[in-house]
Amino acid sequence: MQQTRNLLLLAALASGSSLIAPAAAGGGSRADAGPDPLCLWDATAPLRPRARTSCPLPVDDASPTHIREGAVLTPLRCIRRQRNSNSNSNSRSGDGESKCIYSAPTFRGGGFSIATGAQTAANLLGMGGLDDLIAPATSPHLFSTGPTEDVVGGGPAYEVQDIPGKGKGVIASRTIRRREVFMVDYPLLMVEGALIEGMDLAGRRGVLQGLVAGLGDEGRGRMLALARSGGEDEAMDLFVTNGCGVEVWGRMHTGVFPEVARMNHDCRPNAYFRFSPSTLTMEVLAYRDIQPGEEININYAYVGMPSKERQKFLRDTWSFNCTCPLCTSPPSVIAASDARRHDIARKRIALRKARKEGRHDDALGAAEGVLALLEEEEGLEALGPGFWGLLARELVELGRTEEALAWARRALEGGRAFRGEDSGAVAEAEDLVRAVEREERRMKGETTAK
Repeated sequence: MQQTRNLLLLAALASGSSLIAPAAAGGGSRADAGPDPLCLWDATAPLRPRARTSCPLPVDDASPTHIREGAVLTPLRCIRRQRNSNSNSNSRSGDGESKCIYSAPTFRGGGFSIATGAQTAANLLGMGGLDDLIAPATSPHLFSTGPTEDVVGGGPAYEVQDIPGKGKGVIASRTIRRREVFMVDYPLLMVEGALIEGMDLAGRRGVLQGLVAGLGDEGRGRMLALARSGGEDEAMDLFVTNGCGVEVWGRMHTGVFPEVARMNHDCRPNAYFRFSPSTLTMEVLAYRDIQPGEEININYAYVGMPSKERQKFLRDTWSFNCTCPLCTSPPSVIAASDARRHDIARKRIALRKARKEGRHDDALGAAEGVLALLEEEEGLEALGPGFWGLLARELVELGRTEEALAWARRALEGGRAFRGEDSGAVAEAEDLVRAVEREERRMKGETTAK
């Protein structure tokens, strides 16, 4: 069914620029093509060799015909916005950049369509997101959509079944261990939030209809088989009902991942997902051990929302009242959960203020308080790595580098587990570990010199 996604994008889609114009036959000036290219290209892929020796150039409707027709991502329709004269030419804001509907109808069997900036599309290609993938022998499930197989012969991890009152749902068919990747999925379509900002309803519908039309037959069939919420326009309804928010090289997109979309919501989920923009792969992992016959759920709402805000968000966004075990608990249990979540929010504010004012002891106390609350409140584990990193930074300020290094390394491990190896959180945590290591060496050197 539905998934969590970028709220700003959904709000824009649900509210009431015209339809994107068809691509030109060829030629055209690129003088207004926007910012200088920001090429993201990894010449040495971690999973497979690269034949590519240069960064792919952005392709849009102004590109020569032979370039457009030979592109892996073919631009179907494009729009170009006026460039802000005050913007930095190297910014990622996308001012003046071509925004297009791109299609790769044979992508991994079902096809793939994306509405995004020309440079983002080039970056996807440069980082290998649309390369043909061959799974390494040590991880044969990696590029196979759907449930993973147990390496010791336990069979597929789950089945999609009809669940009374919920439509489709995902049921564990074997024991799934904590942090196990039990589901792998790829997007059928994606939309960059900035592309549809300012568009009227007809324009948004046109974008989504164009994306669906750009899929292959198999992909279009999988898209049309997903759950709907009863909206008038089919493509819009399918997208809003099943969309999932992901970040692609610093830009928020909403994508439809057909396998992930079958998972239902729970305010204390037993699973979570992480997305790799380098491979366009969505992995779903277990928060804890999941037993055979247990429904597998994810959280549609923002992590840490109290009950009233959570229920309102779910009603406003997906038109259902949550009846998960937490929401149907006795009032005293719900009140205790809400108190912890409100306390976490207050401590986060206190932590931010203390850090800004240089009160490192107070900041350290607030961070430790948050971590204690996260231990008590089930389903908030994904918030941990960010606070572990903040704790490491405050310990460095207080000269406790050995403790800081332990927390920095834990933040790095958590970032890899919850966000994925190629996420910004992991890059930030790696920088933090190196910085703490340097500070520890410096302090040890000063002690030795004395």
